[in-house]
Amino acid sequence: MQKQFPELSLAYMKAMTDSFGLFQHAKFERPNKKTGYALDDNARALIVAIDFKEYKLAKKYLEFMKFCQAKNGMFHNKISYRQEKRHAPETGDCFGRAIWACGYAMQSDAPKNIKKACKKIFGKAKRIFPQIDDPKTMSYCLLGCTNYYRAEKAPKKFLGRQIEKFGKKILKSFKKNSSEKWRWFENILSYCNAKIPHSLFEAYSITGNTAFLDTALESFGFLEKKTFMKNCFVPIGQAGWCTPDGFRSFFDQQPIEAGTMAEAAIAAYNATKNPRFRKIAVDSFGWFFGKNLTSEVLYNPKTQGIFDGIAANTINENQGAESILTYLIAGIAIKKTGIKN
Repeated sequence: MQKQFPELSLAYMKAMTDSFGLFQHAKFERPNKKTGYALDDNARALIVAIDFKEYKLAKKYLEFMKFCQAKNGMFHNKISYRQEKRHAPETGDCFGRAIWACGYAMQSDAPKNIKKACKKIFGKAKRIFPQIDDPKTMSYCLLGCTNYYRAEKAPKKFLGRQIEKFGKKILKSFKKNSSEKWRWFENILSYCNAKIPHSLFEAYSITGNTAFLDTALESFGFLEKKTFMKNCFVPIGQAGWCTPDGFRSFFDQQPIEAGTMAEAAIAAYNATKNPRFRKIAVDSFGWFFGKNLTSEVLYNPKTQGIFDGIAANTINENQGAESILTYLIAGIAIKKTGIKN
């Protein structure tokens, strides 16, 4: 395993970006243009570009987000290489990630024109908030609201109420789906699991509502037990996921699980100041550098991209947008906390 994490770089993200936006998939290290673009990726790319103060690049991703938003406030997710909207607008994860990105921009040092555009997108989308019921989509929206709440001149009254609403709906999902041995928000552990407790840690930091903190700690602890083996992070595999009946898939493992687990651990540390969570963050991020079940290194030093996953006997050598984005976002969170591996 690599002993020291390399400096974070936008080189590969830029290589995956053309004049319109960030391509969704890659064939090895080259953009797979046939598969087009996704709002999911361009929203997260906006977060990364803002953190790196690459505002010209940020404006490109922001323009893509504006292109994807429908008149009713929802978003089209998949866009073809010819800039055609492939599906009807929706309220899935892409909606939540767009809200997260807008809120993140509002509390950042980004220029006023970027914040103004994000405020407009957020304002148009907020009418959809009452319709959101999926725990993961709610968690992304909750992150957007908590980030926005920290912005100067934020509409704190509205955002405070919305944070409580989303947080309490997520708690209801936990109560509905949990049992003595299954302490989770859904009847399955699938993808981006750690984003849900992550959002509750952030909600607690704004509201001081201890119910949010208690559920965040309990659910994160449950996820930790399911995904760590002797300090080695072992994500839930997408070949069947993990269910309350005892089934647990080990492959294929996806980079987004390592990234979101590291982010959630940082949020847990910020909420509790318990140093144990800093170690979880480092161990989760170490998955990219060989601290995983098969000792495979997912970071490609040649491209500074991330391979798309670990199968039972090999790695997926494609280097798509989600892989590099989740790596960069987690790396930024670790760097901001001052953690050294």
